[in-house]
Amino acid sequence: MDFTDAVFEECRFAGTRFDGCDLRNARFPRSSDLFVDPAKNKVKGARVPLDTAILLATSFGMRVLGFDESKDE
Repeated sequence: MDFTDAVFEECRFAGTRFDGCDLRNARFPRSSDLFVDPAKNKVKGARVPLDTAILLATSFGMRVLGFDESKDE
């Protein structure tokens, strides 16, 4: 599905699954519950909310400084 340059403003994506989508340069201002797997979608230039970026990082096993329950080292 081609969502290139799409704007998803104030959308709630709980339960939504993007798979094989072109989300290049898509914007998600003030949207929530968004998770996009970059291994299954084209995402270059997509602008996502901070909570989505944190979720993506943690899904790959990373710990985000300032957003982890443990001490930031």
